[in-house]
Amino acid sequence: MASTARNRTRVILHVDLDAFYCQVEMKRVGIPAHVPCAVQQWDGLIAVNYPARAAGITRHMRRAEAKAKCPELQCVHVETIGGDAAAGNDIAVTWEDRKTQKACLERYRVASAEIIAVFHEVAPGAIVEKASIDEAYLDVTSIVDVHLRASDGEGTLLASSAQLPALESPGCGNHVIGGALDLGSEFESRLAVGGQLACQLRTAVKDKLGYSCSAGVACNKLMAKIASAMHKPNQQTVIPPRALPDLMKDMPLKKIRNFGGKLGAELQALGCSTAGEVLALAPATLHQHFGERAPWILYTVQGNSDEPVQVKERPKSMLAAKSFEPSSDMAALERWATILAEELAERMAADNKLFNRRPKSLHLHYRGGGGGGWGNGDRSKSCPMPRFLKAGPTAPIICETVMRLFRKCPDALPCTRLAVAASDFEDGPLSEGQGSITKFFGAGSGTSNSKGEVSMSSQPAVVPKSTSGLRSKQAAVVSMFKAAKASAPSSATTAAASVNAASPSAAIQQEDSRDNSAMSDAANAVSNQEEELPLGTHVAATDMTASPSPAADVNSSRLKEDTSCQPSTDAAQHVQDGLGPPDCEEASGAAAQVSSNVKDGLTFSHVPNCSDEQCSDAHAAPGNFLSDVDLAEQKQIMHDLWLERNALSSKVAAKRSAAATKTSNKRSKLSTTGKGKQTQLSALLKKASPP
Repeated sequence: MASTARNRTRVILHVDLDAFYCQVEMKRVGIPAHVPCAVQQWDGLIAVNYPARAAGITRHMRRAEAKAKCPELQCVHVETIGGDAAAGNDIAVTWEDRKTQKACLERYRVASAEIIAVFHEVAPGAIVEKASIDEAYLDVTSIVDVHLRASDGEGTLLASSAQLPALESPGCGNHVIGGALDLGSEFESRLAVGGQLACQLRTAVKDKLGYSCSAGVACNKLMAKIASAMHKPNQQTVIPPRALPDLMKDMPLKKIRNFGGKLGAELQALGCSTAGEVLALAPATLHQHFGERAPWILYTVQGNSDEPVQVKERPKSMLAAKSFEPSSDMAALERWATILAEELAERMAADNKLFNRRPKSLHLHYRGGGGGGWGNGDRSKSCPMPRFLKAGPTAPIICETVMRLFRKCPDALPCTRLAVAASDFEDGPLSEGQGSITKFFGAGSGTSNSKGEVSMSSQPAVVPKSTSGLRSKQAAVVSMFKAAKASAPSSATTAAASVNAASPSAAIQQEDSRDNSAMSDAANAVSNQEEELPLGTHVAATDMTASPSPAADVNSSRLKEDTSCQPSTDAAQHVQDGLGPPDCEEASGAAAQVSSNVKDGLTFSHVPNCSDEQCSDAHAAPGNFLSDVDLAEQKQIMHDLWLERNALSSKVAAKRSAAATKTSNKRSKLSTTGKGKQTQLSALLKKASPP
């Protein structure tokens, strides 16, 4: 495995923020750059700036110990949420507050996003890979190509029209491993431009946001990361290819990416603590211990890497977690779940605003069992994310869903850790107002195909937000139900004409499926209305006007309950319990119809198998904001659909019964005929003389 010339023409930057958490807090509080500062979480230090490091302060040191060593040290507590957390949380937070509050890193996530935005602004042609909250890789190869092709120094992709800063300028803080760069060399001239770009990026971050950072410049990600850590803070290092042999000879393995952990321990067992010692091993020895990994190990310890810089700015998942002393108090655990749900909901809303995407999965992680080891290991349960409104599920919905999962975990108590996570993100609507509802409400109304099935126009349309727009949606629903009503009889006629006497069962099943498809599509269209409404509202099946919703919205009913609901009687109990409409299915398996159930003047979608009286009562319930004429028309349409559905069901049942009777008669006739022939054969055998 040899390093190719193409690999060495790449120009990769690694930018690393200097004591990032400290810089964010110092900027927020107004602490001068020369003052020793540390960020604490409860009683320990999680970040230390460079003046504090010079005084002997290190991470994970206790606050009291650090203050004794450096009295002028200023400690700022990380932001906390929950309990009586006050704005700022600078000094007031104590060790006891950990029992009611949790740490929150949102300040640093926001600052990190601002820094990435500066990278894109200053170098829009770069490929940016966010490695962590305070570091990123940038592939600036294409920018270097353009810069070198410009004969007069113009035409660069940089947003600024100014010339690139000179590497020798005092503010650049540039270092070159192995001596000054040879600008006559193709590889080193490219790295020189990369160094200028790194200096320009660092200067922009400092000027626009006030944060200092260090950078590494090399021809691959591996060496760029090593370079950025060589001269800190607020400096940069360039490593040309010619410097690799001498540099890697004494490079500790723990500083090489992917050479820690198990691999590092295995190499340490062979007596290797540096890259040079690995190179000194016999190839046969490496192959004996590492098999197919041996060539990659030799290639990497020479300072080579072909790993590409990949666009990675969006987190794959989001998680809010809290560890605490063993507890079996469900009220206390639910309080922690509420705090975690609030944090996750805010992060999901911010992510949706930034990237226009939504998670599909919700995960509960817990550590239960208590004991001396504080638990029996992390366990998890997952479910679909509760139904989205415009800004995503609210914290109460997420909390209720999580607690449902938790109550199903037999090994969760006593619990020592809870975490709530979101994952499996999918892109949201392309523009505001274009969501799932536009699949059903387009420029045209529903139409029927040759099979009598209802199909809605696929032409997207922005749903109006005015009162007249709501009236338009109401009219669209009425038209949809009318189309479903008109298509049902013709569908039944078409299916009845195709009944084959040789296969009556299949024909009846086909008819049943077609009869139900129109009403099923109409019901689905109404239920999907909820997804694009503003947060804190919901809609009724027969009234598309938004009505206020309780804090813990009934949308959490998307999670399937283990209980099997009775179609017509369990709806009221579900609403009473705050669970929202149940996901009921009729015993026949046919598509269900839409009616509504009412609680406190609010209507909800439901699918009961109600009688005529129940249907009439439900549709006459309060909470509808349509005119009496519109309400009466929709009531009548729904009522007619129910009657028609019952009539069709009776007709299908009668045909099935007739087919079964016909089949039974055929079997009886065949049986009788067979017995008669058997009797005749026996008589003939008796008359025949023996041979």
